[in-house]
Amino acid sequence: MNDLVVVEVAASLETFVSVNVFSSASSAWHEAVHENDLAALCQNKTVVMVIDGRFAALHQVLMPDLDDAKLLKILPGLMEEKIATGAQKNQFALVGKYNAESGSRSVCVIEKMTLSKILDQASQLGVQPDFVMPDFVLLEPPEEGYRAVLLRDRYVVRQAGGGGFSGEQNMVEMIAGEAIVGENITPTEWLVLAAQAANLGGNFLQGDYARKSNWIAGLVLWKRASYLTVFAAILFAALSYYSASENYRKAENLYAESESLFRAALPDEPRIVNIEAQLRRAALAQQQKDGGEFFALVAVVVQAVEAEPTASLESVRYAQNDSELLLNVSFLSFAETANFNAFLVQAGMRVTEGSSRQESGRVNAELRVGRP
Repeated sequence: MNDLVVVEVAASLETFVSVNVFSSASSAWHEAVHENDLAALCQNKTVVMVIDGRFAALHQVLMPDLDDAKLLKILPGLMEEKIATGAQKNQFALVGKYNAESGSRSVCVIEKMTLSKILDQASQLGVQPDFVMPDFVLLEPPEEGYRAVLLRDRYVVRQAGGGGFSGEQNMVEMIAGEAIVGENITPTEWLVLAAQAANLGGNFLQGDYARKSNWIAGLVLWKRASYLTVFAAILFAALSYYSASENYRKAENLYAESESLFRAALPDEPRIVNIEAQLRRAALAQQQKDGGEFFALVAVVVQAVEAEPTASLESVRYAQNDSELLLNVSFLSFAETANFNAFLVQAGMRVTEGSSRQESGRVNAELRVGRP
Protein backbone atom coordinates (compact mmCIF):
# COMPACT_ATOMS: atom_id res chain seq x y z
CA MET A 1 0.00 0.00 0.00
CA ASN A 2 1.32 3.48 -0.89
CA ASP A 3 1.44 6.42 1.51
CA LEU A 4 -2.16 7.42 2.18
CA VAL A 5 -4.09 10.07 4.10
CA VAL A 6 -7.71 9.34 5.10
CA VAL A 7 -9.72 12.40 6.15
CA GLU A 8 -13.18 11.87 7.63
CA VAL A 9 -15.38 14.95 7.19
CA ALA A 10 -17.63 15.95 10.08
CA ALA A 11 -21.40 16.19 9.63
CA SER A 12 -21.12 19.98 9.96
CA LEU A 13 -18.90 19.97 6.83
CA GLU A 14 -16.81 22.64 8.58
CA THR A 15 -14.20 20.44 10.21
CA PHE A 16 -12.79 16.91 10.19
CA VAL A 17 -13.61 14.09 12.60
CA SER A 18 -10.26 12.39 12.13
CA VAL A 19 -7.15 12.42 9.96
CA ASN A 20 -5.07 9.25 9.71
CA VAL A 21 -1.93 8.52 7.73
CA PHE A 22 -0.66 5.19 6.44
CA SER A 23 3.12 5.05 6.10
CA SER A 24 4.45 2.50 3.62
CA ALA A 25 7.80 2.67 5.38
CA SER A 26 6.43 1.48 8.73
CA SER A 27 3.36 -0.35 7.29
CA ALA A 28 1.27 1.21 10.04
CA TRP A 29 -1.46 3.80 10.58
CA HIS A 30 -0.78 6.96 12.56
CA GLU A 31 -3.21 9.58 13.78
CA ALA A 32 -2.36 12.87 12.13
CA VAL A 33 -1.35 16.18 13.61
CA HIS A 34 -3.41 19.37 13.76
CA GLU A 35 -5.53 20.40 10.77
CA ASN A 36 -3.24 23.36 10.08
CA ASP A 37 -0.41 20.95 9.25
CA LEU A 38 -2.47 19.01 6.70
CA ALA A 39 -1.02 20.73 3.63
CA ALA A 40 2.51 19.53 4.36
CA LEU A 41 1.26 16.15 5.53
CA CYS A 42 -0.64 15.44 2.30
CA GLN A 43 2.21 16.19 -0.08
CA ASN A 44 3.10 13.21 -2.32
CA LYS A 45 0.37 11.08 -0.74
CA THR A 46 -3.01 9.83 -1.95
CA VAL A 47 -5.73 11.74 -0.10
CA VAL A 48 -9.13 10.11 0.50
CA MET A 49 -11.92 12.24 1.99
CA VAL A 50 -14.81 10.20 3.44
CA ILE A 51 -18.04 12.14 3.90
CA ASP A 52 -21.08 11.34 6.02
CA GLY A 53 -23.37 9.21 3.81
CA ARG A 54 -26.39 11.16 5.04
CA PHE A 55 -25.39 13.84 2.52
CA ALA A 56 -25.54 11.41 -0.43
CA ALA A 57 -27.99 9.00 -2.06
CA LEU A 58 -27.59 5.85 -4.13
CA HIS A 59 -29.84 5.07 -7.11
CA GLN A 60 -30.15 2.02 -9.36
CA VAL A 61 -30.46 3.46 -12.87
CA LEU A 62 -31.35 1.76 -16.16
CA MET A 63 -28.69 2.66 -18.73
CA PRO A 64 -26.78 1.22 -21.71
CA ASP A 65 -23.58 -0.75 -21.10
CA LEU A 66 -20.99 1.92 -21.98
CA ASP A 67 -17.63 2.94 -20.54
CA ASP A 68 -17.64 5.36 -17.62
CA ALA A 69 -16.48 8.40 -19.65
CA LYS A 70 -19.46 8.12 -22.01
CA LEU A 71 -21.94 7.43 -19.21
CA LEU A 72 -20.83 10.49 -17.25
CA LYS A 73 -21.69 12.67 -20.25
CA ILE A 74 -25.27 11.39 -20.46
CA LEU A 75 -25.96 10.84 -16.74
CA PRO A 76 -27.48 14.32 -16.14
CA GLY A 77 -30.09 13.55 -18.80
CA LEU A 78 -30.83 10.08 -17.42
CA MET A 79 -31.14 11.38 -13.85
CA GLU A 80 -33.20 14.53 -14.57
CA GLU A 81 -36.58 13.02 -13.63
CA LYS A 82 -35.25 11.00 -10.68
CA ILE A 83 -34.03 13.93 -8.59
CA ALA A 84 -36.37 16.52 -7.12
CA THR A 85 -33.71 19.26 -7.07
CA GLY A 86 -32.80 18.75 -10.74
CA ALA A 87 -29.81 16.96 -12.25
CA GLN A 88 -27.83 20.16 -12.92
CA LYS A 89 -27.60 20.92 -9.18
CA ASN A 90 -26.08 17.51 -8.38
CA GLN A 91 -22.81 15.69 -8.93
CA PHE A 92 -22.80 12.00 -9.88
CA ALA A 93 -20.44 9.08 -9.38
CA LEU A 94 -20.70 5.59 -10.86
CA VAL A 95 -20.43 2.75 -8.36
CA GLY A 96 -19.64 -0.91 -9.02
CA LYS A 97 -20.07 -2.71 -12.32
CA TYR A 98 -22.86 -2.83 -14.89
CA ASN A 99 -25.56 -5.39 -14.02
CA ALA A 100 -26.39 -7.10 -17.30
CA GLU A 101 -29.34 -8.96 -15.79
CA SER A 102 -31.19 -5.80 -14.75
CA GLY A 103 -29.62 -3.48 -17.33
CA SER A 104 -28.70 -1.04 -14.56
CA ARG A 105 -25.79 0.59 -12.73
CA SER A 106 -25.49 2.13 -9.29
CA VAL A 107 -25.21 5.93 -9.33
CA CYS A 108 -24.24 7.94 -6.26
CA VAL A 109 -25.59 11.50 -5.99
CA ILE A 110 -24.57 14.52 -3.93
CA GLU A 111 -25.68 18.15 -4.17
CA LYS A 112 -23.00 20.31 -5.77
CA MET A 113 -23.34 22.95 -3.05
CA THR A 114 -22.44 20.30 -0.45
CA LEU A 115 -19.48 18.98 -2.43
CA SER A 116 -18.24 22.51 -3.11
CA LYS A 117 -18.37 23.37 0.59
CA ILE A 118 -16.28 20.28 1.42
CA LEU A 119 -13.71 21.10 -1.25
CA ASP A 120 -13.58 24.75 -0.24
CA GLN A 121 -12.89 23.77 3.36
CA ALA A 122 -10.12 21.43 2.18
CA SER A 123 -8.67 24.16 -0.06
CA GLN A 124 -8.46 26.60 2.85
CA LEU A 125 -6.24 24.03 4.58
CA GLY A 126 -4.13 23.55 1.44
CA VAL A 127 -5.47 20.04 0.70
CA GLN A 128 -6.40 18.68 -2.73
CA PRO A 129 -8.10 15.27 -2.28
CA ASP A 130 -7.81 12.51 -4.86
CA PHE A 131 -11.05 10.85 -3.75
CA VAL A 132 -14.24 12.22 -2.15
CA MET A 133 -16.78 9.50 -1.46
CA PRO A 134 -19.68 8.69 0.91
CA ASP A 135 -18.99 6.31 3.78
CA PHE A 136 -21.40 3.54 2.64
CA VAL A 137 -19.43 3.01 -0.58
CA LEU A 138 -16.54 1.65 1.51
CA LEU A 139 -18.60 -1.44 2.40
CA GLU A 140 -18.80 -4.27 -0.12
CA PRO A 141 -22.42 -5.27 -0.88
CA PRO A 142 -23.25 -8.64 0.72
CA GLU A 143 -24.47 -11.57 -1.38
CA GLU A 144 -27.86 -11.35 0.33
CA GLY A 145 -29.60 -9.18 2.89
CA TYR A 146 -27.73 -6.27 4.43
CA ARG A 147 -24.39 -5.46 6.01
CA ALA A 148 -24.47 -2.66 8.56
CA VAL A 149 -21.72 -1.23 10.74
CA LEU A 150 -22.10 1.16 13.65
CA LEU A 151 -19.91 4.20 13.06
CA ARG A 152 -20.12 6.63 15.96
CA ASP A 153 -23.68 8.03 15.87
CA ARG A 154 -24.92 6.39 12.68
CA TYR A 155 -25.43 3.20 10.72
CA VAL A 156 -23.49 2.68 7.50
CA VAL A 157 -25.37 0.11 5.40
CA ARG A 158 -24.92 -1.79 2.13
CA GLN A 159 -27.58 -3.97 0.55
CA ALA A 160 -27.36 -7.01 -1.70
CA GLY A 161 -27.69 -5.76 -5.26
CA GLY A 162 -25.66 -2.60 -4.61
CA GLY A 163 -27.92 -0.35 -2.52
CA GLY A 164 -26.53 1.64 0.37
CA PHE A 165 -27.22 4.50 2.80
CA SER A 166 -26.28 6.00 6.14
CA GLY A 167 -28.70 7.08 8.84
CA GLU A 168 -28.91 8.09 12.46
CA GLN A 169 -28.81 5.04 14.68
CA ASN A 170 -32.09 5.71 16.51
CA MET A 171 -33.98 6.52 13.32
CA VAL A 172 -32.81 3.42 11.45
CA GLU A 173 -33.57 1.13 14.39
CA MET A 174 -37.02 2.66 14.77
CA ILE A 175 -37.93 2.29 11.07
CA ALA A 176 -36.12 -0.91 10.13
CA GLY A 177 -36.58 -2.85 13.33
CA GLU A 178 -34.73 -6.19 13.22
CA ALA A 179 -34.08 -6.02 9.47
CA ILE A 180 -30.72 -4.34 10.13
CA VAL A 181 -28.37 -5.46 12.89
CA GLY A 182 -25.26 -3.30 13.20
CA GLU A 183 -21.82 -4.83 13.71
CA ASN A 184 -19.02 -3.05 15.49
CA ILE A 185 -15.95 -2.10 13.49
CA THR A 186 -12.58 -0.97 14.82
CA PRO A 187 -11.05 2.32 13.63
CA THR A 188 -8.22 0.41 11.92
CA GLU A 189 -10.66 -1.88 10.09
CA TRP A 190 -12.52 1.18 8.82
CA LEU A 191 -9.27 2.77 7.61
CA VAL A 192 -8.32 -0.42 5.76
CA LEU A 193 -11.65 -0.19 3.90
CA ALA A 194 -10.94 3.44 3.01
CA ALA A 195 -7.55 2.43 1.63
CA GLN A 196 -9.37 0.50 -1.12
CA ALA A 197 -11.04 3.69 -2.42
CA ALA A 198 -9.37 3.51 -5.84
CA ASN A 199 -11.04 0.16 -6.54
CA LEU A 200 -14.54 0.91 -5.25
CA GLY A 201 -15.95 3.64 -7.48
CA GLY A 202 -18.16 6.34 -6.01
CA ASN A 203 -15.55 9.10 -6.35
CA PHE A 204 -17.32 12.45 -6.80
CA LEU A 205 -14.19 14.08 -8.25
CA GLN A 206 -15.19 13.55 -11.87
CA GLY A 207 -16.02 15.86 -14.75
CA ASP A 208 -15.80 19.50 -13.67
CA TYR A 209 -14.68 18.38 -10.21
CA ALA A 210 -11.82 16.16 -11.42
CA ARG A 211 -8.59 17.02 -9.66
CA LYS A 212 -6.22 19.37 -11.47
CA SER A 213 -3.74 21.96 -10.40
CA ASN A 214 -6.21 24.85 -10.41
CA TRP A 215 -9.45 22.99 -9.86
CA ILE A 216 -10.62 25.00 -6.88
CA ALA A 217 -10.50 28.33 -8.76
CA GLY A 218 -13.35 27.31 -10.99
CA LEU A 219 -15.66 26.00 -8.30
CA VAL A 220 -18.77 27.93 -7.38
CA LEU A 221 -19.59 28.18 -3.68
CA TRP A 222 -23.00 26.74 -2.95
CA LYS A 223 -25.23 27.06 0.10
CA ARG A 224 -25.47 24.45 2.85
CA ALA A 225 -27.11 21.17 1.77
CA SER A 226 -30.80 20.77 2.58
CA TYR A 227 -31.28 18.37 5.50
CA LEU A 228 -34.82 17.81 4.28
CA THR A 229 -33.50 16.25 1.04
CA VAL A 230 -31.09 14.05 3.00
CA PHE A 231 -33.81 12.96 5.41
CA ALA A 232 -36.13 12.07 2.51
CA ALA A 233 -33.41 9.94 0.91
CA ILE A 234 -32.67 8.14 4.17
CA LEU A 235 -36.35 7.59 4.92
CA PHE A 236 -36.97 6.19 1.44
CA ALA A 237 -34.03 3.80 1.73
CA ALA A 238 -34.97 2.68 5.24
CA LEU A 239 -38.59 2.05 4.29
CA SER A 240 -37.37 -0.02 1.36
CA TYR A 241 -35.40 -2.19 3.77
CA TYR A 242 -38.40 -2.48 6.03
CA SER A 243 -40.62 -3.64 3.17
CA ALA A 244 -38.01 -6.23 2.24
CA SER A 245 -37.80 -7.64 5.77
CA GLU A 246 -39.90 -10.56 6.94
CA ASN A 247 -42.81 -9.60 9.17
CA TYR A 248 -43.46 -12.73 11.16
CA ARG A 249 -46.71 -11.63 12.76
CA LYS A 250 -48.41 -10.95 9.43
CA ALA A 251 -46.57 -13.44 7.23
CA GLU A 252 -49.56 -15.67 6.43
CA ASN A 253 -51.90 -12.80 5.53
CA LEU A 254 -49.27 -11.03 3.46
CA TYR A 255 -48.38 -14.17 1.52
CA ALA A 256 -52.02 -14.95 0.77
CA GLU A 257 -52.58 -11.42 -0.50
CA SER A 258 -49.35 -11.55 -2.53
CA GLU A 259 -50.35 -14.84 -4.09
CA SER A 260 -53.74 -13.39 -5.08
CA LEU A 261 -52.13 -10.34 -6.67
CA PHE A 262 -49.56 -12.52 -8.40
CA ARG A 263 -52.30 -14.64 -10.00
CA ALA A 264 -54.11 -11.54 -11.17
CA ALA A 265 -50.95 -10.02 -12.67
CA LEU A 266 -49.54 -13.19 -14.24
CA PRO A 267 -52.48 -15.53 -14.96
CA ASP A 268 -50.40 -17.61 -17.41
CA GLU A 269 -47.71 -18.46 -14.87
CA PRO A 270 -48.09 -22.24 -14.24
CA ARG A 271 -46.98 -22.24 -10.59
CA ILE A 272 -45.62 -20.04 -7.85
CA VAL A 273 -42.12 -20.86 -6.63
CA ASN A 274 -40.65 -17.51 -5.60
CA ILE A 275 -43.06 -14.58 -5.94
CA GLU A 276 -40.41 -11.85 -5.76
CA ALA A 277 -38.04 -13.50 -8.25
CA GLN A 278 -40.82 -14.37 -10.71
CA LEU A 279 -42.25 -10.84 -10.62
CA ARG A 280 -38.79 -9.34 -11.15
CA ARG A 281 -38.19 -11.59 -14.16
CA ALA A 282 -41.56 -10.63 -15.63
CA ALA A 283 -40.92 -6.93 -15.04
CA LEU A 284 -37.44 -7.18 -16.55
CA ALA A 285 -38.79 -8.94 -19.64
CA GLN A 286 -41.35 -6.16 -20.13
CA GLN A 287 -38.70 -3.50 -19.50
CA GLN A 288 -36.39 -4.98 -22.09
CA LYS A 289 -39.25 -5.23 -24.57
CA ASP A 290 -40.25 -1.58 -24.06
CA GLY A 291 -36.73 -0.25 -23.56
CA GLY A 292 -34.92 -1.89 -26.49
CA GLU A 293 -35.65 1.02 -28.83
CA PHE A 294 -34.72 3.52 -26.10
CA PHE A 295 -31.27 2.00 -25.65
CA ALA A 296 -30.75 1.78 -29.42
CA LEU A 297 -31.52 5.49 -29.86
CA VAL A 298 -29.46 6.49 -26.80
CA ALA A 299 -26.44 4.61 -28.18
CA VAL A 300 -26.50 6.75 -31.35
CA VAL A 301 -26.99 9.98 -29.36
CA VAL A 302 -24.01 9.10 -27.14
CA GLN A 303 -21.85 8.74 -30.26
CA ALA A 304 -22.99 12.16 -31.46
CA VAL A 305 -22.23 13.75 -28.06
CA GLU A 306 -18.81 12.11 -28.05
CA ALA A 307 -18.10 13.41 -31.57
CA GLU A 308 -18.80 17.00 -30.48
CA PRO A 309 -16.52 17.53 -27.41
CA THR A 310 -18.24 20.69 -26.15
CA ALA A 311 -21.75 19.22 -26.40
CA SER A 312 -23.56 18.62 -23.11
CA LEU A 313 -26.69 16.48 -22.84
CA GLU A 314 -28.83 18.46 -20.39
CA SER A 315 -31.91 16.21 -20.39
CA VAL A 316 -33.39 13.25 -22.25
CA ARG A 317 -36.91 11.77 -22.23
CA TYR A 318 -38.34 8.88 -24.20
CA ALA A 319 -41.70 9.37 -25.91
CA GLN A 320 -42.81 5.74 -26.06
CA ASN A 321 -45.88 6.39 -28.26
CA ASP A 322 -43.72 8.04 -30.92
CA SER A 323 -40.55 5.97 -30.27
CA GLU A 324 -38.56 9.20 -30.08
CA LEU A 325 -35.98 10.74 -27.76
CA LEU A 326 -36.74 14.30 -26.62
CA LEU A 327 -33.35 15.94 -26.10
CA ASN A 328 -32.16 19.20 -24.61
CA VAL A 329 -28.54 19.66 -25.68
CA SER A 330 -26.26 22.66 -25.16
CA PHE A 331 -23.35 23.76 -27.38
CA LEU A 332 -20.86 26.61 -27.59
CA SER A 333 -22.22 27.80 -30.94
CA PHE A 334 -25.01 27.32 -33.47
CA ALA A 335 -22.46 25.79 -35.86
CA GLU A 336 -21.84 22.95 -33.38
CA THR A 337 -25.60 22.41 -33.19
CA ALA A 338 -25.68 21.92 -36.97
CA ASN A 339 -22.72 19.50 -36.80
CA PHE A 340 -24.47 17.49 -34.09
CA ASN A 341 -27.68 17.23 -36.12
CA ALA A 342 -25.71 16.27 -39.24
CA PHE A 343 -24.01 13.45 -37.37
CA LEU A 344 -27.35 12.02 -36.27
CA VAL A 345 -28.80 12.24 -39.79
CA GLN A 346 -25.68 10.58 -41.21
CA ALA A 347 -26.17 7.79 -38.65
CA GLY A 348 -29.65 7.14 -40.10
CA MET A 349 -31.68 9.09 -37.56
CA ARG A 350 -34.58 11.48 -38.15
CA VAL A 351 -33.98 14.81 -36.38
CA THR A 352 -36.70 17.39 -35.73
CA GLU A 353 -35.48 20.72 -34.39
CA GLY A 354 -37.48 22.59 -31.81
CA SER A 355 -36.61 25.93 -30.24
CA SER A 356 -33.01 27.12 -29.84
CA ARG A 357 -31.87 29.87 -27.50
CA GLN A 358 -28.63 31.33 -26.20
CA GLU A 359 -28.12 31.44 -22.44
CA SER A 360 -24.99 32.04 -20.35
CA GLY A 361 -22.73 31.80 -23.37
CA ARG A 362 -24.15 28.47 -24.59
CA VAL A 363 -26.72 27.53 -27.22
CA ASN A 364 -29.55 25.33 -25.87
CA ALA A 365 -31.32 23.28 -28.55
CA GLU A 366 -34.45 21.12 -28.23
CA LEU A 367 -34.42 18.10 -30.56
CA ARG A 368 -36.61 15.07 -31.29
CA VAL A 369 -34.64 12.05 -32.49
CA GLY A 370 -36.16 8.87 -33.92
CA ARG A 371 -35.97 6.52 -36.85
CA PRO A 372 -37.12 7.64 -40.34
